[in-house]
Amino acid sequence: MPVKHLARVSRLRLGAALAVGALLLAPGLHAVLPPDATPPTDATADVVTLDAATGSTTGTASSTDTPGTTAATAATARTSADASTTAATTATATAASPVRVAVYMPFDNGGRTGIVLPRDHTPRLLGGFSWDLHKAPGAAVRPQMSSPDGEVSLRVARIDSNNNGAGTMVTLDVSVAGTFVGQIRFGHLRDLRVSTSSGPFSPGTQIGSLAVGTAPYAGCADGTSDGWPYSSSWRVCTTNGIHTHTDLQRSCWASFGTNVTVGATTPIAVMSTASATSRNAQCSAAELQDAVLPAPVDGQFVVSGGRTYRLAGGAPVYVSSWAPFGGQKPTITYSASQFAELARYPADGTLLRGLPSQRLFRVAGGSPLLLTSAPDGPVVEVDDAALDRISTSAPWDRLLARPADGTFLIAKPSNAVFRVAGGSPQWVDSWTAFGGRQPTVTVDDATIDRVGEGGDWDRLTVYPADGTVLRTVSDGRLYRVAGGAPLHVRSLSLLERSDVPVTTVADTVVDGAGWSGRGHRNLLGTPADGTFVYAHSGGVYTFVGGAAFFVESWNPYGGPSRSVHVDAEALAQRGTTAQPWGGHVRKTPYDGTFVRVLDGPSAGTARAAGRALFGLSSCARFPGCAGASGVTGQAYATYTDWIPNAAAGTLVRFLPTTGAFRFDGAGGCSPVASAPAGTVEVNDYDHPCTLAAPAAPGTPQVVVGDRSAEVSWTAPTQTGGRPLTGYTVAATPAGGGTPVSLDAAAGTTRAVLDGLANGTGYTVQVRARNAVGTSVPATAAGQVVPRGVPGQVGGVSTSVTASTLQVSWSPAYPNGASVSGYVVTVGGTTIEVPGGTTRATVPGLTQGRHTVTVTARNVAGSSTPSAARTVVVTAAPPRTPAAPTVRASGTTVTVSWAAADDSGGPITGYTLVRDDVHRVELAAGRRSLTLYDVPVGRHTFVLVATNASGSTSSAATTVDVRATP
Repeated sequence: MPVKHLARVSRLRLGAALAVGALLLAPGLHAVLPPDATPPTDATADVVTLDAATGSTTGTASSTDTPGTTAATAATARTSADASTTAATTATATAASPVRVAVYMPFDNGGRTGIVLPRDHTPRLLGGFSWDLHKAPGAAVRPQMSSPDGEVSLRVARIDSNNNGAGTMVTLDVSVAGTFVGQIRFGHLRDLRVSTSSGPFSPGTQIGSLAVGTAPYAGCADGTSDGWPYSSSWRVCTTNGIHTHTDLQRSCWASFGTNVTVGATTPIAVMSTASATSRNAQCSAAELQDAVLPAPVDGQFVVSGGRTYRLAGGAPVYVSSWAPFGGQKPTITYSASQFAELARYPADGTLLRGLPSQRLFRVAGGSPLLLTSAPDGPVVEVDDAALDRISTSAPWDRLLARPADGTFLIAKPSNAVFRVAGGSPQWVDSWTAFGGRQPTVTVDDATIDRVGEGGDWDRLTVYPADGTVLRTVSDGRLYRVAGGAPLHVRSLSLLERSDVPVTTVADTVVDGAGWSGRGHRNLLGTPADGTFVYAHSGGVYTFVGGAAFFVESWNPYGGPSRSVHVDAEALAQRGTTAQPWGGHVRKTPYDGTFVRVLDGPSAGTARAAGRALFGLSSCARFPGCAGASGVTGQAYATYTDWIPNAAAGTLVRFLPTTGAFRFDGAGGCSPVASAPAGTVEVNDYDHPCTLAAPAAPGTPQVVVGDRSAEVSWTAPTQTGGRPLTGYTVAATPAGGGTPVSLDAAAGTTRAVLDGLANGTGYTVQVRARNAVGTSVPATAAGQVVPRGVPGQVGGVSTSVTASTLQVSWSPAYPNGASVSGYVVTVGGTTIEVPGGTTRATVPGLTQGRHTVTVTARNVAGSSTPSAARTVVVTAAPPRTPAAPTVRASGTTVTVSWAAADDSGGPITGYTLVRDDVHRVELAAGRRSLTLYDVPVGRHTFVLVATNASGSTSSAATTVDVRATP
């Protein structure tokens, strides 16, 4: 277990060397000097006592007790690892201020002592004393020590076998800041991890493990003496485990009760250069107190290196003055090594309140983020100066100016989650891609929403710092932030070094960079104006309006500027909107961008609109114009993505008087009645419009008629800078010939062309005119063919056979469109036949007179009917006969009927139909029929009467046939 919490509370300067067994240190506890004050040379302190069981301390502060600085002096050099040589050489060591070492249990979480006082098992091998420290068999042995006088280091002096064969003994030299203090020996070890060839190592390093023990020896009923082993392992009279046989030199020892547990934070001995080699005495309360340091507690004031700090979240926060705290407070002194073991920054979630301002902050990733809500946990009050003067230099370096990259924040009450990257909060739309919910620090919504307002809100930045590298969490795409925008990097090897830190963020924030909305406001779509980038193989570029311009020389800029190292391909892919490039580098600047040409014949300021530049005669009317980002004259002259004239449809407002115009892409423009907010503005006459013929009208739409065509169109989008004077509409026959044309007024978009030939294909075109000239034609799609309805059908002839009519006629004139069919009308009956047919049959006419006409059809409509013809039908099929009468007697059925009306044609016979299947043909004179053995069941009977014109059927009669009883 680390020993960072274990050391003296405070220390006093000592004059001469202390005699053997004398008081090592005065037990000063609390300092009350102002921070950074020079301590006095002498001080007094109240006595502090040590609880033997727990190692806790009690005492009161003295108003004159002040933390001082003890400078250790070197002891006489040790020349041999041998115990006798050590005793001889170190006995002569003297020091104006002794170097001290507190010794603790060498086991994780402490251990047990099995005896009241140290026992001399290996009669003073190191000239000091021995005692047994107990732990379970196989426990790791880690020498634990600390010193208020500097860093403790250990080194193996020698390795021997235990005198009873139970394991191995390791002797260590103990030094503090290069000064040899004494030796300590651990016995009954196995599985050594160090050797005499090992270099110096720190306390807490495992040197081996305890030998394996057996059950306690039965002769140790009182638990106060050890029994000898029956095997090579060491038996002890404790309730569990085995012991390490521990010898210390130049030390005093702490007394504990029999078989008690001693924690890892309680000193068990104190080594000192002020102690004689042979000292073997119990430590005084003052000596032990000097070795105890309470575990850090938030709110404690500590002194180290002559400066005062307050502990918050386990870390020291600098105190520049006692005034905010109402005067001097008790302090605890930390050595440099103990201070170094404190947390570098307060733990995430720590609440800080600045004094005297009363501002509330929560620490996230080492940085204090301002809160507007009430605190939801314990608050540590700190000096405002520590919050306002954060830097990378001591003592202001115990807080970070920006949260560490990768810190997750959750904003309340919205519950929106963000991850810090380059100091900027980047939205997390889902935990899924991050492998599930991650630890977060709770902040206010205002902490996120007020980023960029300055003052206390400046612990987060709107956009990540230049050079920040982002990785999309789902697919691992890499981006480097330059001027607030992510530029794709194909590989980290293309950057200045391949081990640059990378922060993983949600794909959404990169893919939506530059979008509106809370989740996308912390990345720009393109780098900010004036951003310089260095392409790994393409030189330096500067961004203006989202486009990158080459920098061939720093001279126009007044010298070099900081550049962000990027992948050259990100610049080569300018204008590519597909991922991974994402359109983060434009081909030309955004409309409205001011571009300052720094040198050369084009020096001055221009404004981008429609992929072209409008030179400005003055910047006076336009905020931001005078301070526009610049490009070199050579970069401006050689840039290949400009176009000479503003793109068609570009709107520009000329100030102060001319108004808004729409450009046509050819240098011409025409006035518009109004233009939306945000229209690019330039000075009057900065870019006069070139007068031109109008643009072509919209594509004509044509509806054909009989020897005519109705033409419609839309007005041209550009009028060439002059009002329209009219349109010319023309239809030109296919294969040549004289066009049919007309003029239409400027205010109309419809005209009808007459005098066209049906069936002839025409090309229809519309041209717009103004005072300058005539536009190129707008041409209707495909050939236009006029057509009319077919001509009247002629040559109609008829013939009648019984009740069937035969009709024939001559083909009709198609009139520009082929005949699609004919309709024959006979009285109220119509029959349609295809266009290639000139004959039709109409059966089943009733007796009497009928009028016959024939009409032709095509896509234009129907012709007028042919001249009517009248036909007479003298005979017709019989009228519908009455339903037959049916009687059943058993399985014998008798059917009778009345004679049918013959409609002028004598009846030629009857047919009796049973169940739609069985038919019996009967002579015209029959009126009844008897059927025998008719199957049992229900049957239907229908009578059909027939003459030369056809047949008619009666209604059905139903009868049930039952078996004879």
